[in-house]
Amino acid sequence: MMSILSQRDVRWATSKIGESSLTVGRWGCCLTSISMISSYFGCYVSPLDLSHNAHNYTKDGLVVWEALSFKCFKGDKRTYGRDDSEIRAALKDPLRAVILEVDSSHWVVALAPTLLGSDYRIADPWFGDKCVLSKRYKKITGAKYFSKK
Repeated sequence: MMSILSQRDVRWATSKIGESSLTVGRWGCCLTSISMISSYFGCYVSPLDLSHNAHNYTKDGLVVWEALSFKCFKGDKRTYGRDDSEIRAALKDPLRAVILEVDSSHWVVALAPTLLGSDYRIADPWFGDKCVLSKRYKKITGAKYFSKK
């Protein structure tokens, strides 16, 4: 079972991302999505703890994918653009997970494809809720895949 988290949670919203001046509450959608994935795989790391690992981020607070290290899952490929066949394949496999970059500026966790059309149920770290992607965002602009070790 995956925990649904909000980057604006008072427990970590004011925490700085790595050594940058960016806060989790304003800019921590990616790391909060990764935290949700960690709960799914059974080795939960909070957004607060993730934000404190400076080696995971550039000076500007961007995630350094290759630096991420977890005991029970690993990062796989990072893609750009939208590839529904790849996203759906990951969502069918219980040993994989995917976070989606939407509108070139926000990250969400893909939960499942919708029954009709090529849309997805997502966990949105901005709101800390579940919804249908197209109800909030215009397009998928990338993805990062993860798999259980």
